[in-house]
Parts: sequence; C-alpha cells; structure tokens
Amino acid sequence: MRYEGSTGQITVETDAIVITREGINARVGFGKVAPRRIPLGAVSGVLLREPTTLKSGYLQLGLGGNPAVDRGINTPSDPDAIVFGSKQATQFRQLHEWLLSVVRQNQTLGIDSSAIDYDTGTNRVDRQRAREAASKQRAAQVYAGPEGRPDVIAATARMGATWGGIQEIGHLGEHLRAEETVRFIAQGAYEGDEGIVVLTDQRVLFLFHGMIRNRLEDFPLHTISSVQTSSGLRTGELKIFASGNTATISKVRKDDLAPLADAIRQWLAQPAAQPAPAQSAPNIADQIRQLADLHASGILTDAEFATKKQDLLNRM
Repeated sequence: MRYEGSTGQITVETDAIVITREGINARVGFGKVAPRRIPLGAVSGVLLREPTTLKSGYLQLGLGGNPAVDRGINTPSDPDAIVFGSKQATQFRQLHEWLLSVVRQNQTLGIDSSAIDYDTGTNRVDRQRAREAASKQRAAQVYAGPEGRPDVIAATARMGATWGGIQEIGHLGEHLRAEETVRFIAQGAYEGDEGIVVLTDQRVLFLFHGMIRNRLEDFPLHTISSVQTSSGLRTGELKIFASGNTATISKVRKDDLAPLADAIRQWLAQPAAQPAPAQSAPNIADQIRQLADLHASGILTDAEFATKKQDLLNRM
C-alpha cells in the first residue's frame, strides 16, 4: 500500500517500507534522490503530528535504534519525515498505528534496530554541505601549500570562510614553532590590519601578511585571563584580556566567532594551558593524561592525539 504525502510517499512492502520523493514540494527539499528501502527491523520509533487549519501534519520515523524526535520547522527537509495535509490525515493515522505495531513487534522479538542496516538518506542541504566541506578541504591543501602542516590544513578546512586569509594561511607555518599545534583559524582584523587569528596549544596569535609589511601579534595562553565576544549581523569581535591589557580582534565571521572563543576557553581551563612552576621538570604521564582528556572532548583528532602522545613517549 502507498501513502501519499506532500514531501514524499511511503510504500509498505512485506518486510520493509520504501520512502520516495516525488512532487514539487519533495524536489524543493530533496532534489532528485533514489528511493530509500528501510527494513522493518530498523524502525525503532514513530511520531504523528495532526494537521490543523493553518499547518500541515507530519509523520516522523525513528530508525536504527533512535527514537522519533520532533524536528519542528526542519521537518519538511528531514529524510525521515513525511509531511501531509488534512486530506491525507486518515491514511497517515492508519500508517502511524501500523508502524507502532511494527515497533512493538521488534521489541517483543528482541530485534536490535541499531544493528539493522538501512539507507540513511540525505536532503538537498546535506548534500550541499558535504560538497562545501570537500571543496574547503581541497582549498585548505592549496592554501597551506604542498608542504603544508597537517594541523594547519585541518584547521583551515574547518573555517567558515577562507577567501580573506589566503596569504596568511600560506605563510602561517613560517611563524609556528616545531612543537606547536594549530587548533583553530578564523579571519579577523586587528588595529586596521585584516588577516587571521589562530589558536594553538600554546598561544593565540594574529597574523597579517601584506605586500610591503607583515604583522604578528602574540598572546601566550598563560597570560590570557578571559575572552569576550560581541556580534553583529555577519561578523563580530573577540576581546582577549591578557596581562592587564585588552586586544580586540574584529571582523570575525559569526560562524567562527563562538567556536573560536569556546575553543580558547576550553584550552584556558586545561592545566596544560597554565604556566609551569619554575625549574620544574615536565611530568610526561600527566601530559599524556591531559592529551587523552582533550582527545575525549573532541579537541584533538585521533591522528593528532597519536602523534603528540608518541612525541611525549619519545622524551621518556
């Protein structure tokens, strides 16, 4: 049996449901996509919102062991939801009741829905973001050069925009220490110079690389007491409070501003970001534990953690 909605259709088969995206509304949110076949064992939840005189209704699936979560205004572009109108309400109530029975049957039979393979699907926005991410990764490699450092390339690929900092990214490696690792890069301006602001595991630095002159401002992490942000329509400011002075980095893209500030705060909260006691030999075991905490929190990638850990072990 086939259940027709405005953003797609669900066809019930013997052991699966098939979601297709046909019609004008479906093409707007999903473009041209292949039908998705989902085994009944993968269905782990279902939610129904009835249509009203002002709003359409929708049926939301929970798949792969996940519950059915109300996506609100994002529902029309959710791969696991079908929007329908009042004329289709009766048939979608029937489908909802049947899917509830499928979920109950899976639970009774002890079927682990998270272990069932199924087509996860995408929408137009997901595919666009994937293309943009791939494009930024390729651009990051170009900006950093063929001999570019992996940490610089990875941080560049995470930037919200790179068009304003190409020169600086290409020369960043010249200003970094051998034992220093870049965590975050964003475009920004400092006292009229437009370049990049960079967070490493040792400092925050601002780099401007012009045709006639260059500028490098350095803020060691152990001198920074706090950071503050303020944002406008598209960009914002990052204020760095260090050693009794305040440095303001302006024109930071909004997409990068909060993540950059949060990354700095996280590093300030780490013991490794604080100055070591005078004449104190570094404790390798403690440093490895700190790296493990950063890895667990997602600040360090698997490769970065493995590299830094091996560097420390080599010093023992």
